[in-house]
Amino acid sequence: MADEIVHTYVATHRLQRMRNKPEKERDLQHENALLLNKYFLLYEELSYAMNHGDIGHVETCIMSWIPILKAIGKHKYASHMTNFLLNVHFVYPSGLKHAICYHILVNPTGQQMKWRAVDWCIELNNLFTKVIYKNVQGIMQKNFDLTHLTTNHAATDMSKTFAKLRDKLSLTSPYSVSIGRKSRHEIKDLNNKGREMMEKAAQGDVQTKETEMERAELDDIIVELL
Repeated sequence: MADEIVHTYVATHRLQRMRNKPEKERDLQHENALLLNKYFLLYEELSYAMNHGDIGHVETCIMSWIPILKAIGKHKYASHMTNFLLNVHFVYPSGLKHAICYHILVNPTGQQMKWRAVDWCIELNNLFTKVIYKNVQGIMQKNFDLTHLTTNHAATDMSKTFAKLRDKLSLTSPYSVSIGRKSRHEIKDLNNKGREMMEKAAQGDVQTKETEMERAELDDIIVELL
């Protein structure tokens, strides 16, 4: 069932064939919906892997985000992520690699699905330092007077939102192909665009053949992770 859902509602290799057709034979809204689902699932997969504390899964997800970040102009993010994975898996000794991998995520509360990135905790501590301890006396008085103040929010209830969205999609569903349907915007395939940019950049590097032979590439990281 999962395979069928992916092939039906998520952008795959079939998307390129759709976009190669004449515009009058295309459904731009359907194509946009397939790509959006792909991006949403990539985010959901990364978010779940981080919350679950699955470090290997997080590294595998990062491989999909590197070309996307490159395509949208976030070159430093893409470069730092690439260099980080290359160094961890091909440069650093095993002991250092183990230490780094097991300190990417932390679980401040010790609860399931509550793992967080280290920088998230650092930023939270900075918030506590700058805001909470800035005026301790006033905050304590305020907390005693207003006991409802808390940082622990209730679980979100999206049932009404999803119901309204379901009703709207049932009227004009982008998942039902309508030949010739247009769209005000066309969503780009950022994954392919990013990979093309990275391949062109790699071909333009001025390096000796020996260095190119010895240098690890993104494909090597994929093999290492899988």
